Amino acid sequence: MILVGAWLTPHESGAGTHQELGLPTCDFMARTGWPCPSCGMTTSVSAMAHGRWRLALQAQPFGAALFLAAAALGTAGLAQLLSRRNLLARPRLWLWLGIFVLAGLPTGWALKLLTGWMDGSLPWR
Repeated sequence: MILVGAWLTPHESGAGTHQELGLPTCDFMARTGWPCPSCGMTTSVSAMAHGRWRLALQAQPFGAALFLAAAALGTAGLAQLLSRRNLLARPRLWLWLGIFVLAGLPTGWALKLLTGWMDGSLPWR
């Protein structure tokens, strides 16, 4: 995820970076004018990989958090490989990671909607 994000160029609009991978535009956004829960994730991850924290948070706050979690897990995996200690085999770690994902995606979406409402970029104004 991090390597692909670094390879892509994050779009300034906060969405659309996924199209560099040959993926179509967001159908939900095209039909409703509202971002879907995952809108901006690719842009956010790519922006984080390029050190553009502000763009990452504007594009999708959960994408920035997911990038940091992936970097932490990758670092832990490397430490596990080098130390030969089983650092990632902790059930509680995976429980918290699951909670992070289940709570993070709707929270990131809500923040994106709130930001769009406040700056007038969503159609409900």
